[in-house]
Amino acid sequence: MFRSYFYLCRGARELNSLLKRKTIIDVYTQERDRMFMHIPLDDLQEHHVIIDCSPNLSHIYRRERHFKAKKNTFSLFNGYFPDEIRGIKIALNDRKIIFELSNSTLLFSIEGSASNVFLFNKSGIIPFKKTDDADIKLPLNFLDEGIEAASLINITGSSVPEWKEFSSPFPFAGKDIYLRAKALLKGESVEEFNLHIRDNIESVLNDKIAVYYDSFEHKPRFMPETFIIESETIEGLRIFDNYFEALNYYITLKHKKTDKIPVKNKIEKYLNQEIEKLASKLNSLKARIEAGSRENEYRNCGSLILANLNLIQKGSGIIELEDTVTGIMVKVKLDDKLSPQKNADRYFEKSKDERTNFEQSKELYTASLGKLEKLKGILSTVEEGMPDDELEILFGKLKINQQNRTSKMEDKFNFKHYILHGKYHVYVGKDSRNNDELTTQFAKQNDLWFHARGVAGSHVIIRVENTKEVIPKNIIKEAASIAAFFSKAKTSGTAPVAYTFRKYVHKKKGLAAGQVILDREDVVLVKPEIPKECEPVITEII
Repeated sequence: MFRSYFYLCRGARELNSLLKRKTIIDVYTQERDRMFMHIPLDDLQEHHVIIDCSPNLSHIYRRERHFKAKKNTFSLFNGYFPDEIRGIKIALNDRKIIFELSNSTLLFSIEGSASNVFLFNKSGIIPFKKTDDADIKLPLNFLDEGIEAASLINITGSSVPEWKEFSSPFPFAGKDIYLRAKALLKGESVEEFNLHIRDNIESVLNDKIAVYYDSFEHKPRFMPETFIIESETIEGLRIFDNYFEALNYYITLKHKKTDKIPVKNKIEKYLNQEIEKLASKLNSLKARIEAGSRENEYRNCGSLILANLNLIQKGSGIIELEDTVTGIMVKVKLDDKLSPQKNADRYFEKSKDERTNFEQSKELYTASLGKLEKLKGILSTVEEGMPDDELEILFGKLKINQQNRTSKMEDKFNFKHYILHGKYHVYVGKDSRNNDELTTQFAKQNDLWFHARGVAGSHVIIRVENTKEVIPKNIIKEAASIAAFFSKAKTSGTAPVAYTFRKYVHKKKGLAAGQVILDREDVVLVKPEIPKECEPVITEII
């Protein structure tokens, strides 16, 4: 609620009272998305106003003492400061705070991911953060002292609107104000509803501010003191007269409590997410299995092409060939860039792949079904109640924090992901560009890196979390088998695979996508396959 329009009105009013006729000495940044304005006060020479343009927490706040860092700072709006503040206002019905200066104007616009600060002057507009929006304008109307903020909202219909109907003409109002007004209604009187809306706005603008942590919802609260409902879940309650003092405590509470969510809640959230993913994957696998294998279809296409090589010209697309066994004409799709013989070979290779993939789908379905039941069992046990010490042990076994960090990187790059023997995480690139991302951005220096020798294929890494651990030889061979399987050598009986630490793999300027240079390597001869003790990790929702 601290960023609601009417609390921002209160904040702008407080800033104007405090800073009018003061001078902005310097404007700079030293942290991403944050703009620092050094505005000395008579008794606070290091006083700063800070504008945070973070997508999820954009806001404006004060620090009575802040010292500019000696390194990694960047001055903003060079040549326009120092400058005197003539007044601070807020746009009418919009979350835009304006600093009117002697020679220019600063606009702080709160718009989620598009939040930004703009300097308007005679020469044009200078943004704090880069933006593609070329239609930035200063607001024409402001909430002046003569305008009663509570009068900005007035329902004129015959009935009390639902939230969507209410928020359409009054998007700046705030849902908390609406819900409280509706909860206080004793009937369906529009006049009574308007009265409660105005009273709520007046409370936001003038009442003392309560800030506390809601231990039931696991989030900090910021609201008028009069809005508080007595509850056992209130922790750390403090009451403030000043908006910015309340805001500083709220932000501190938010950061302090973020990592204090009970372990049980984290485990339940994680298990529910994994169960949802597995259920979706099982539906996809079931449909794949029920559709049947196309192994025979592909082999038949290859045989038909071989039997009619003399009739097929290179460059053909789709052709019709007679199946001499059934007498039925079969449409066969050809790659017009390949010769008839190469097209036949391609179909035979697809037939082998289809056999392997279909069997793997059935095995994966069985394994995933077992894992789903196991996760449901764990979730049921957690929901029924477990001692805190057992919850902590389970949290560690599930490696929730580690998997959350890894999944963010996987979501960004979308690698294939496997686990060998329930312990070793193996990542596989999907194409040349994805290979580069895996090797140069995702892999750590001591991860093991694999690639089939002499043929095109995927980059593969084993994540090494403990650098003191020696990866067993059988794990190295199995990871090498995966690298061979995802290469042009997958149909070979055996294939050589090079492996080394990631720190010995280099991407030099000018190399094509997926190409790297190795400072040193070892080679192992393996069968191209997905090992039996290799479990795919499902990261996407189908």
